[in-house]
Amino acid sequence: MAFALLASIIANEQSTQTSPSSYQFVAFYVALYAMGIGSASSTPNIVSLGAGQFDSSSHKSVFVTLYIASTNVGLLLATTCVSYVQNQGRWAIGFGMSAVAGLLSLLLVLFAILTIRDSRTNGVNPLVRIFHVVINIVFCERFGLYDSTLEEVKEVKSVVRLLPFWVCGVLVCSVTAQKSTFFVLQGATMDNKIGPEFKLPSSSMGLFSFISVVVGAPCYSWLIAPFIRKMRKKDLSPIERMGIGLLMAISSFLVAAIVESQRLRIAHMRSVKYVGLKVVDDDDDDDDVVPMSIFWLVPQYVLEGLTNVFFGCGNLDFNYTYAPVSMRSLATAIFLSGMALGNFGSTFIVQVVTSLTSWISDDLNFGHLDCFYWLLDGILLLTFALFLMFSKWHHTSLTPMELR
Repeated sequence: MAFALLASIIANEQSTQTSPSSYQFVAFYVALYAMGIGSASSTPNIVSLGAGQFDSSSHKSVFVTLYIASTNVGLLLATTCVSYVQNQGRWAIGFGMSAVAGLLSLLLVLFAILTIRDSRTNGVNPLVRIFHVVINIVFCERFGLYDSTLEEVKEVKSVVRLLPFWVCGVLVCSVTAQKSTFFVLQGATMDNKIGPEFKLPSSSMGLFSFISVVVGAPCYSWLIAPFIRKMRKKDLSPIERMGIGLLMAISSFLVAAIVESQRLRIAHMRSVKYVGLKVVDDDDDDDDVVPMSIFWLVPQYVLEGLTNVFFGCGNLDFNYTYAPVSMRSLATAIFLSGMALGNFGSTFIVQVVTSLTSWISDDLNFGHLDCFYWLLDGILLLTFALFLMFSKWHHTSLTPMELR
């Protein structure tokens, strides 16, 4: 990761040339691919290795929750400190700050190697084991060459049974990913003044989502979870947390649709003329802005953040808890692949809606973004119905690996 960020510094060095050199292009794309490879390699192992330091399942759940919170702390710092530096035109310094953070992380990992408990299991690579079992079942069994053990078959079945909830994760991510675009566009048409001089960029509203995760995750782990444990004599299961998170996601886009309907009503009453994203420019007249405070968007951002606290943490905890011990890194990678596929799915939804309707317009005041939000809420309701069906099946077919 540090190498990738240092390469980004090289790619963004101040140059007297009017266009980037071939060398800078190469450095830039090397940085992008290196960051992708580094993130894909480290994240699954961090979760499985960190949770493996604890014996209690409740302590493991706390670690997973706080891990999600810590990633949002990083996002919070990136969207405030680093973005501020880069907005001043100091791109190399901004990437340099990120590179220093990456180097510090590397030093912490090297230090942790001396103190952590080794949770590795001896055996064949999990992907090789899965491939071996599938080949045995599909081809070798009919010829009497079957050599997979009963334990190997059970492990593969455990991983396969995680996939229905992975599908739910893909659908949820394909909807919640819309906040990065349409929530921002929505805010760009609204009154963003704080006092007589300062204007809050609509892209900065995402801070409320990060803050809700940073605050909500520790509050759940240290306040809400102990209270529930005291009242119910047991913790909320990962499945229950995922269900609560889905309800939070449904509520988020329900609020977004209602706010957008009200914004459109005010815009039509005032006959506001708005094209593109020029509304937030400092030179624009106040008449070009819908007279509705941008802070009406705070509830939908907060609910989206709480979706991450409950559904995201619950889904990650579920994959870790119900996966075989030797395949927990793979199960975490499956969870992350669902998030990535969901982000791709979000663009597919937008393309379909754009081609079939006029809801999404360059001029939001003459489109129907509220209808698009209602559609997304419908997708979430369908996902919730599938989730309830999968949950009922789960109670009769799956048990945590620690209890087997």
